[in-house]
Parts: sequence; C-alpha cells; structure tokens
Amino acid sequence: DRGDASLTPEGMVRYRRNLLATLEGREVERVGQVMAEKRGKLWRPLDRFETIQGTLKGPVDLASGRFAVLESGHEFSLVPWRPEIGKQRQKEMAISMDEHGGISWELGRGRGLGL
Repeated sequence: DRGDASLTPEGMVRYRRNLLATLEGREVERVGQVMAEKRGKLWRPLDRFETIQGTLKGPVDLASGRFAVLESGHEFSLVPWRPEIGKQRQKEMAISMDEHGGISWELGRGRGLGL
C-alpha cells in the first residue's frame, strides 16, 4: 500500500531505496505520538540542520534501536541513543543533526561531548 516493495516481471521482490530508514522514521513518529498523548506534551521530531535543547530524561527501546528522550518545557524529542550519554540523565544538553543525519551532542553550556 505504501510502495515499500514491488514485484518485478520476473517475480522478484524489489524494495524501496532506504527502506530501513523509512521504517525507522515511521516507528519513531508512531511512538512519539503515543508518548505525546501519555505525557501530555508535544512530540517534536529532530530535523536536519536543527538544534534542540532540553533535559535528557532517559532511553526508550524501539524495534529499530534505543532512542533518548530529550524534554524541554511542553515538548520532547526522540533522538538516537549513544551509550556515552547514559550518565547524563536529568542534565541539560543540546542535540544537532547535520545534513547527513549525523548527531552531535553538547552537554551544558558549549561543552561538547565529541559524539
């Protein structure tokens, strides 16, 4: 229905380019919406070239991997988890995404984690 796969004339299955990233994005969006209802906060996805600041609330495990919950005021985001930030719960940080989808984390005021 969504065009994720199709059959070739030879009967082979051809998958959409970047299918895993597409499926991960759908899962994060679905879980973000469910969490938003339960938390009474807005879910905000992290986009390329964007920086989000907030407090690290901890991880959430999804089928596609572990994600960090970064909460700020009346909204929160789900971003890919890094083991190096595990000890930073309840601390303020900023997360940025570059044009290639790479994530950089900054703890506190301008002190980068180098991730």
